[in-house]
Amino acid sequence: MKNIFFQNGKITVLQQDREKTASVEHFNFKLNDIVFDKNTVKEKIPFRFTNHDIEADNIYFKADPAQAIRVEKITSKNSDIIIDGFRMLALKKNISKDVFTASASQIRSLKNKSRYIGQKLNIDFAGIVIDRPDIAISSPAKKSPDKKKSATPQEFAAKVGFIRLTNGKFAQTVQNKHKMSVESFDIKLDGIYTDQKILGHSIPFAVQKRDVKAEKIHLDAGKYYNLSVAGIANSGKTTEMSDLHFTPKYSRKAFSRVIAKETDLYTIAVRKIKVEDHQSSFGKDAVIDISRVDIDRLNCNIYHDLTPPDDNAIRYFFSKKLRDVKMPLFIKNVNLRNSELTYEENAENSNIPGKITFNKFNAQITNVNNAKIKGRPTVINTDARFDFFGTADTKVNWRFDVKDRSDYFTIKGDIRKLSAENVNLFVRPYLNVTLDGQIDYLKFDYYGNSAGINGKFYFKYNDMYVNLLNKKGKERKLLTKIANWFVKDDSKGEPEHVVIEKKEILKEASSICCGRELWKGLRNTLFK
Repeated sequence: MKNIFFQNGKITVLQQDREKTASVEHFNFKLNDIVFDKNTVKEKIPFRFTNHDIEADNIYFKADPAQAIRVEKITSKNSDIIIDGFRMLALKKNISKDVFTASASQIRSLKNKSRYIGQKLNIDFAGIVIDRPDIAISSPAKKSPDKKKSATPQEFAAKVGFIRLTNGKFAQTVQNKHKMSVESFDIKLDGIYTDQKILGHSIPFAVQKRDVKAEKIHLDAGKYYNLSVAGIANSGKTTEMSDLHFTPKYSRKAFSRVIAKETDLYTIAVRKIKVEDHQSSFGKDAVIDISRVDIDRLNCNIYHDLTPPDDNAIRYFFSKKLRDVKMPLFIKNVNLRNSELTYEENAENSNIPGKITFNKFNAQITNVNNAKIKGRPTVINTDARFDFFGTADTKVNWRFDVKDRSDYFTIKGDIRKLSAENVNLFVRPYLNVTLDGQIDYLKFDYYGNSAGINGKFYFKYNDMYVNLLNKKGKERKLLTKIANWFVKDDSKGEPEHVVIEKKEILKEASSICCGRELWKGLRNTLFK
């Protein structure tokens, strides 16, 4: 047959109850050189044709009781398919699965060569371009498993030269509460291919090259925090993030009222994060395998209020916490640069929280792992250098082996030219004590495991004077004078070390315990 023409057509599909499930309000349809014979009848589409010209307006299709699709116009001439005014509608909420609302101003499928070969569908496009996609997902609190038996998928292969999504938006809500949003994204994928075998992989398609950019990302990060990122860019193995903010949903006072036990409150800002992937994969056999993480200008504040009830749970070491991570993990290098860390602890009945600051913080961490990737090193080594309390040059080395189930570790440090005035920021709120003088250097060399900590503490100072204060912050002159009778105001020559020993530190966080032993060493050296 040379030609078939349908002009000014209309289609309506009704169910038995007269509900409309599909319709096309107006269409024109042309086919040229149609062949139907003993060979074509064996195909999925039982005829062939050389050219086509299709126009359809106001298309509606109800995919299921919760979803429908509307399209303003579809045009296709020979190989290109253009869809204008695409919309996916949420007809009603579904309490057991996601419901989508989506739109795109235009979808263009270029140079379509898709066809059936026997019973196999070969999808072949030179490219697909989607302009201004806007996607919203409404999710239930808990998804119900799909009890339907999965049908055997039709044999097929798909090849698309490129896919472009430009100027897109995304949002997700869970039970009408905002969960995630992306104000703008652009996605470029090149060399896309999939088939029935690839569909079984964690990512159901292969991509030769990708370039993904997203801006103004907002995420509900759980009960207490929000996460925002100004921009994310990914091109293959490299991912960069800019202006990341991890912020509390509560003020400090409000947070202390809503927590059941003592818990740290974090406020974190990072100027830039760069991740170089090595061989990570996701899905059923997920692995995090990263070559390098660079973190630039991290500003972290940790606030701890001692007024809520004590948390008497065991604080496990990082070595055990890493071993307990189920997904295989290995990060060869983590570099922290130009950063600031502040720890504040609010003791009961204190006017202001005690404060410790780590300024100009730089650290190199190697072999972050959970001992679940064979052949990789399991010893984590951290070298850090920073200005303690803003002025004291400090070096610290921390080392432990993740696979060592005794959680053995070593930590040693060297602090130079520490002003007693700065130490008062932490000492005064706790002990109602201030110090005058200069600390020339402070050294510690500790080792231990989950059973205890041991080591040596060195402390050299001069012109040291102790001031005892009352609860209002005024000096208790008589007690101060008596206390200073027992204080060595100078350490002569190279001071002898003080031996530190602490048992059962597993009941405390190892970092807190090391800090307390540091203060214990200072106290034992200072007083006769």
